[in-house]
Amino acid sequence: MKNVLVTVGCSFTEGVGCYDYSVLGNKNPNELSKKEHEKYYGTQLDNFLMGSWGTHLQKMLRYDLHINCGIGGSSNSHQIKNFMDTMNSWPDLSKSNVLVIWQMTYSHRFSFYKNSSPQTFGFNNHDKSNPNHSNFIKEFIMNMSNTDFDRDMAFESLFYLRCMRDICKVNGYNFLFSTVDEPVFEGIIKNYLDKNTLENFIKIYDEKEDEFVSPLAYGFAKEMAHCGHPMSGGYQDMAEQYRKWIRNHRNELLYNGDINKFEQIPMNREYHIQKEKRRLI
Repeated sequence: MKNVLVTVGCSFTEGVGCYDYSVLGNKNPNELSKKEHEKYYGTQLDNFLMGSWGTHLQKMLRYDLHINCGIGGSSNSHQIKNFMDTMNSWPDLSKSNVLVIWQMTYSHRFSFYKNSSPQTFGFNNHDKSNPNHSNFIKEFIMNMSNTDFDRDMAFESLFYLRCMRDICKVNGYNFLFSTVDEPVFEGIIKNYLDKNTLENFIKIYDEKEDEFVSPLAYGFAKEMAHCGHPMSGGYQDMAEQYRKWIRNHRNELLYNGDINKFEQIPMNREYHIQKEKRRLI
C-alpha cells in the first residue's frame, strides 16, 4: 500500500523561491523584463516542486508520492477549487494511505472561475494591465467597507476549511492544516472551529518568542530568493517543523519502510475543466 502526501497552499507551498540562478549567467533576476521573468519563472516550476516543503517532508515521512497542489498568489477558495477540479487527474488513491496538509493563505484573497479555471483576486494580485480587474477589486472593497473586512474574509476562509475537512473525510484522507500566521483568521479558527478539527491545527511553540507560530515562520532564517520567498534550505526547515509536529501529535502518520523511488506530481500547472473534457468528481 502506497503512502501519499498531498500539499495545498499558495506560493509558499508551490515552492516559489527555489530558483536556479545559474541559467541567468551574471544577470540579476530583478533586472529582467516582465516577459523575461515570466519565461524564466516557467522554466523553474520543476525546481519549485523539488525544493518545496512538501517534497522535503515527503522524504522525511518516507511517503512514496507527493502531489503538490500549491499555486502562487492563489486564495484559499482557489486552492480548494483546484484540489477538487484536479482530483480526477490524480493516480488511483483508493488503496493508499493519504495525508492532506493545507497551509492556508491570506484571507483577503478571493476567487472566481474565468475561462473554466479559478482566478484569484485580491490586494496583492493587482493587475495594472487589466482595468476591469482593478475596478472589480475596488467595487468589492467599497461594498465591504461598512463591515469588519478582515473578520468577514476570515469567516469566508473558515468555510473553505470546513469544506476541505469534510472532502477529506468522505474520501478517507487524513487531514492536517496550518496558516501563514494571520492573527484575525487564527482567532476565528480558535473561537468557532470544533475541537476535533482543532486537534489537527499545526502550530509550533517558539521558545525564543514564547508563542505559537506557523511552520512557515521557520522558512526565513536562511538565505532568501530575490522575490522574498524561502529557498530550498528554508523550505527544508519548514518541513522539519511539520515532521516534528506529526511525530509529537500524530505519530501513526510516520512510516519507516524502504522506498525505492520518491515520486512527485505537480497539480499547480494550468488546468482548464473544458479543455480536460472530464466529468468532475
